[in-house]
Amino acid sequence: MSGKRIVGMIGALMAVLGSGQALANTRTGISAYQRGDYATALREWEQGAGAGDPQALYNLGVAYAEGKAVPRDQARAVTYYQQGASKGSVLAAYNLGQAYRKGEGVGVDHAHVEPFVPRVTLTLPALASSREMLFLVTGDAKRDILSKIMAGADLPGARAHSNGVTTWLTDAAAAGRTA
Repeated sequence: MSGKRIVGMIGALMAVLGSGQALANTRTGISAYQRGDYATALREWEQGAGAGDPQALYNLGVAYAEGKAVPRDQARAVTYYQQGASKGSVLAAYNLGQAYRKGEGVGVDHAHVEPFVPRVTLTLPALASSREMLFLVTGDAKRDILSKIMAGADLPGARAHSNGVTTWLTDAAAAGRTA
């Protein structure tokens, strides 16, 4: 479904249910957007967003995602979707989920490590649903934690397992052996 169609549906819904200045700003913004008057649409949605209207936040996200009213900026769209979703917009939550699904505008945090290594975090139950798991452990810096895990310490690495085969690959440095 196109962004314009969704924006139009929101406008119709708000016309039936909404009231108040924030909703009026959002409705005016939707009408302006449909006419191609993007400057007015943005101004109205920014006012509505400033008043806490979750649909105005959603519409700002759509504007940044589509790149018609402003230069396309998926990261900024995601920020607006997050704000709108946190205030109760189901459409903002949906678009936020789609952005994560597609990997649009949602980078991986740097986790304050150098060099930067992109990381994915999965819960232990999610990991346990895999058929096979492979741990790759390298370098002196991992020796202490690896020895604790192998000795049975209750650490996340020790609790992670698959419903099939779990394999640990280590280099000599991590294993505490000389090559």
